[in-house]
Amino acid sequence: MTPEHLEPDLKSDIKSHARKTKAQVEARVEEAAPWLVRLARFGYFCKGLMYLTIAFLAIRGALHLGNNQTDPRGALDYLGRNTASDALLITLAVGLVGYSIWQLIRAFVDPEQQGHKAKGMMKRIGYGISGIAYLTLAWAALRVSWLEDRVSNPQSEEQWVARIFEWPAGRELVAVVGVVFLAVALNQLYVAIRASFMKRIKSWHLKPQEQALVVGIGRIGIAARGLVAGMVGWLLLRAAWYVDASEAGGMSEALRNFEKAPGGAITFLMIAIGMLLYGLYAWIQARYRKIPIGQHD
Repeated sequence: MTPEHLEPDLKSDIKSHARKTKAQVEARVEEAAPWLVRLARFGYFCKGLMYLTIAFLAIRGALHLGNNQTDPRGALDYLGRNTASDALLITLAVGLVGYSIWQLIRAFVDPEQQGHKAKGMMKRIGYGISGIAYLTLAWAALRVSWLEDRVSNPQSEEQWVARIFEWPAGRELVAVVGVVFLAVALNQLYVAIRASFMKRIKSWHLKPQEQALVVGIGRIGIAARGLVAGMVGWLLLRAAWYVDASEAGGMSEALRNFEKAPGGAITFLMIAIGMLLYGLYAWIQARYRKIPIGQHD
């Protein structure tokens, strides 16, 4: 048999193996569905606590009452230094792992039927990246708890961008990541304006006034998060344009750039309040979000 005849058979075997593996994963997820749903909801709760802490630190900064790093790692450091027990950090780590697992299920099992077209695949890739990011945060929480290690680093994004600049086409890669952040920001603003996030909420449990409150909280919170993502994208594009890693930054640097914008402290404070509402929205998701694993939602 010629190699030309073998190649279609090989592709067919690969596809068949992939389908079988996916079916096995789906079966395991189905078996664990009740626990996974609870873990995902707890994950949303812990995510909300993280954003509420970030908002608290940002508001303190706006009022010149503190100078903490206003991002998830800064929040972990703050909680680690200002709580009486490591139990909170360990609990947070468990919740963040739960949220990560849910995001990875969304990416690979696709319970929300995003499909294989370009738009759906982009969303699923985003879920996968989010899952990995929250796993690293869970590990960071354990490091703070067990090793009493500081995980916040204001220069961490600059260091990563500097390393990427050393790669072939590193400048272009940084620019692409910046464009991705801007695309995410535009999508979040669109979702906030259209209130399309409500299709994921079990709103039939809520009275009309409660639904209106959820819409308001979700719109402001998601819009604020979108603006922060957009600023991160803009900083990455500036870094790529000038080939200068010091121009890059994450959430903390993005919030500081809002403080430098016209309106200064007021703009910064409004964004911080928006992040607080995003944390409350995550708590709403913990209770009312549709999590279509098994037959539970």
